[in-house]
Amino acid sequence: MLLQTFIDFLGNQAFINFISTFGLAVLLVIYFVLIRDPSREKETKKREDNRDSYWQKKYDELSKNYGDLNTNYHDLEQTLNKFWTKQYEKLENEFDGLNKIYQELENNYQKLENDLRPETRKITPPQSNKLSQIGLDRDLYKLYYYACEKIDGRRAEDMNYFIEEVIRDTNTTWSEFVSPFPNIPRIGQLYDIYTNNGNKLKIELEAIIGSDKLDNQVKKDQVLAKLMNNTVRMKSEFDNFVQRLTDGMQVKAFQDGGVNPN
Repeated sequence: MLLQTFIDFLGNQAFINFISTFGLAVLLVIYFVLIRDPSREKETKKREDNRDSYWQKKYDELSKNYGDLNTNYHDLEQTLNKFWTKQYEKLENEFDGLNKIYQELENNYQKLENDLRPETRKITPPQSNKLSQIGLDRDLYKLYYYACEKIDGRRAEDMNYFIEEVIRDTNTTWSEFVSPFPNIPRIGQLYDIYTNNGNKLKIELEAIIGSDKLDNQVKKDQVLAKLMNNTVRMKSEFDNFVQRLTDGMQVKAFQDGGVNPN
């Protein structure tokens, strides 16, 4: 219809006269103004509309994707929070368990450390008896060795020197251990009676060693028998002494700081 109108317009005599007067230029202007430009404007608008529609669609898709990602992120965050919270609680419980084990080990270590330090560990009465027996057996063989050397002429010291050395060494060792009796701090104080027995033992040994009627082997045999008898007697005295202390016997102090079993 528009085309027919345009054809009728071109066949109009007035239009023909106008064209004859102004020429082809006017016709072109009319074409551009009335036909081409409006058509191009419509096409341009259509393309813009299509373009806007395309980008709007892309924008909507991106918005939806972002929304989905955001939802997934929050879901993942909650899942991870639950997971790590559970792991943390598990580790915390394990740490508490390890801390408890550590405290037990620390306490056991402290006990073991005390057990390995005789100067801080209280021993039992039977253990104190064993210490006395070990000390007396050791002293027996030390004194016998010294006596044999003196009999053979290899030592010039008198027996008093040997006995004091041996008894002092043993008493020092005993003093390292805590007594089982509250009124006697150290085991060595239980056995100060040993020092007094040493005075009598010295006299008896000197009498054997200095005898002109005995040969060297007989002297050695008699020294060994004397030491063995003395050791057995001392062990028995210590056993009775510790037993009476265990039974609550009143202990009197020696003048030199020891204890008197009488």
